[in-house]
Amino acid sequence: VAVSCTEMASLDEQVEKDGQVRNSHILIWNFKDPIHPQFVLEAPADIFAFRFNPKDSDLLAAGCASGQVMWWKLGAAKDQAAKKEKGAGSTGDDER
Repeated sequence: VAVSCTEMASLDEQVEKDGQVRNSHILIWNFKDPIHPQFVLEAPADIFAFRFNPKDSDLLAAGCASGQVMWWKLGAAKDQAAKKEKGAGSTGDDER
């Protein structure tokens, strides 16, 4: 599950901040931990749309308000998160 987050601003506020760098984020969750996002991706402008590649779910593309197209390759980060999860599950404290 993923969602794009941006700052709520009126049209006047958006016009006033036009040309300034405003970071936006895409939050990606794992169903095993629905409270904390597994990944937080940062973009240099508001994200209007994003989509995972249907043939390679490790690739994510996003369209920014500035006209830029951003993409992230999540494979290495997913591998690192899986190793961290496995390490956290085998603490050796399971003796009762």
